[in-house]
Amino acid sequence: MTSSRILFLITISFLNYGQMRLDKTVADYSTKKAISFAHVVSRKHPQNGSLTNEDGRFVLYLRNPYDSIEIST
Repeated sequence: MTSSRILFLITISFLNYGQMRLDKTVADYSTKKAISFAHVVSRKHPQNGSLTNEDGRFVLYLRNPYDSIEIST
């Protein structure tokens, strides 16, 4: 599945200690169905990653709001 076919819904909240918490859902762009067990990692800090659950949701903490993420299935 290509990254152009992934719909990434974004809601950002900041934590008290300066990290950014992403609590998101990864879904297929055309079908809008959740993508389970996709890998989500910070591009600047690849050791910082998460997996989506069976509903396509994940939580990831980023060090600053300019970090980007990479999603792979």
